Amino acid sequence: MNTEEIQKPNDIPLILGTAGHIDHGKSSLVKRLTGVDPDRLSEEKKRGITIELGFGELELPSGRHLGVVDVPGHEKFVKQMIAGASGIDLGLLVIAADDGVMPQTKEHTQIMELLGIKRLVVALSKIDMVDEDWLELAKGDVEDFLSHTIFKDAEIIPVSSKTGEGIDELLAAIDRLTATVMQPQSFDQAMRLPIDRVFTLKGVGTVVTGTLWSGTVATDDVIYIYPEGREVRVRSVQVHSKSVERAFSGQRTALNLSGVDKSDIKRGDTVAEQDSLTERKTFDVYFNYLGKPDSEAAFVSGARVHINHGTTEIIGRILLTNNQAALAPGEGCFAQLRLESPLMVRAGDRFIVRSYSPVHLIGGGSILFTEPKHRTKLSLTEGDFLQAMLEQDWHKAIGDYLKMQTIPLDAKEIAKSLDLAEKKTKSVLAELKDQNLVVLQTNNKELYMDKDSYTSLLAKMEHKTIEFHHKEPLKEAISDAALRDLADKRISLPAFSALLKNAEDAGLLLLQDGEISHPQAGASARKAGERTKNMILDAYKTADLSPQFIDEMINALGLDSQLGKRMVRQLIQEGKLSKVNVEYYIYTPYYDKAIQDIISYFKEHGRADAAQIKDVLGVTRKYLIPFLEHLDASGITKREKDARVLRQ
Repeated sequence: MNTEEIQKPNDIPLILGTAGHIDHGKSSLVKRLTGVDPDRLSEEKKRGITIELGFGELELPSGRHLGVVDVPGHEKFVKQMIAGASGIDLGLLVIAADDGVMPQTKEHTQIMELLGIKRLVVALSKIDMVDEDWLELAKGDVEDFLSHTIFKDAEIIPVSSKTGEGIDELLAAIDRLTATVMQPQSFDQAMRLPIDRVFTLKGVGTVVTGTLWSGTVATDDVIYIYPEGREVRVRSVQVHSKSVERAFSGQRTALNLSGVDKSDIKRGDTVAEQDSLTERKTFDVYFNYLGKPDSEAAFVSGARVHINHGTTEIIGRILLTNNQAALAPGEGCFAQLRLESPLMVRAGDRFIVRSYSPVHLIGGGSILFTEPKHRTKLSLTEGDFLQAMLEQDWHKAIGDYLKMQTIPLDAKEIAKSLDLAEKKTKSVLAELKDQNLVVLQTNNKELYMDKDSYTSLLAKMEHKTIEFHHKEPLKEAISDAALRDLADKRISLPAFSALLKNAEDAGLLLLQDGEISHPQAGASARKAGERTKNMILDAYKTADLSPQFIDEMINALGLDSQLGKRMVRQLIQEGKLSKVNVEYYIYTPYYDKAIQDIISYFKEHGRADAAQIKDVLGVTRKYLIPFLEHLDASGITKREKDARVLRQ
């Protein structure tokens, strides 16, 4: 679907996610703010804790609406917390005033940092349970904790879900925070929704829910369930229990799907546009190592870990790059993530890392590139490219990516490899054109190469042509398809044609009728070809209408068979020889005279048998029969019983 043509909402759809230690009042606060109880399961209500993700909608004083995700706080449900926190734009960290900062407070804050959530409001809850002095102590405890995080400037709002005190101030603080969020490029990317819930409604059918990470989805859209690639149709769309025609990136979305049963989908699957996701096991990443609880142990390169991405958990290994053997707590570096099962990700996605056993949160990071080679040693350009991807410096990232490529690519291919919106990619490429890019025009499509890579590719094409001449000294030229295969089979034929034209303009190669030769290395072959061609032509001039058949003549002249036949083809193309059949050729002036003599004879006598035509031509039966067959096949004559007449 073309998102560029879709009217986007005036307000950027945003998700507010709660986080915090168990029993610090997250669910009660969400219910107070939204009017919706996020604890859906009977077990949750019975135990008084959130086990699964809860969802609601929040209306702010400005009139803006936010989606709210309430995530579990208990340490045993950290996987659900990670699944819920993925896709969140703003964090609401709930800390009970009577308890203060607790272990899951720290862990949830770390997860939000690792997932790239940069905006946070702190609700200092249960203030009805403490006096003023205790409240000040609790607030100081929170400020000290936040000072060691990226959220050191976060507003801290004392609230009570029970009495309603501070609720208006909290809503105002959240409202202020939303004004700082810029529209993400995810609006223009292909639609993607990681599934966090699957259920069936009577009379409705299969429903999946999740946060729409990118693109848009509308009623009657055809989308696909990954990793299986099953095609389904969207029967209806809801955003926070309200039916809509279209949902946008950043919205909590429910899709009623046709063509699939609940048993065919599971949490951790993804619905997305066709061909927009590819399963892979290896990614280039930036890994931040937090350390293990109560330990200064380093992270050892290649260690086996749990990887949480969105609603999925997979086992894998993290290999540090550039011979780095280990990371100390608090350090980060580029790494290669190698998974034991495939995962569908895009560059820019965040992931969480937990130790293999015992399972603890130990770090996280960003997916930078989804199509890497297996390697841990980075070249200078590869390092620069990954740094640009990390910093989202798209001009440098695209420029460095093209430096690493050896063939020309179009904007769509570049966008797909870097997981960028095609619209954004085209805009950047337009700005890079006058810098270090070469642009090839073919089939109404622009192809891009780095200038140095382009120069190297032309040099390779020249080298392969010279190499061909050395291996085949009697052959004047190589076909364009054969040279492309030698240079790089991945290059499309239209792109290679454009490259050949540029190589010819630069004086590197010679092109003629789809064949390529080198100006210098092919000179001797061309001279040999001319000598051979002249020998053959002289032989045909001498032989009148009765030359030796082609193989006999080439052998009698002592010529290379392939070279001789190629020169005969050239003589035919030049109009100097005429073909009777695959073996029989005649010098063209003799051929033309013979045809005219036969036509004149027929016009005078009306018909002629084989003996009469033999006398006209002055040839033996060896040449007469193929010549007669040629006259018939050429539409000059036709048989009538034992004779021939001119075809009218």
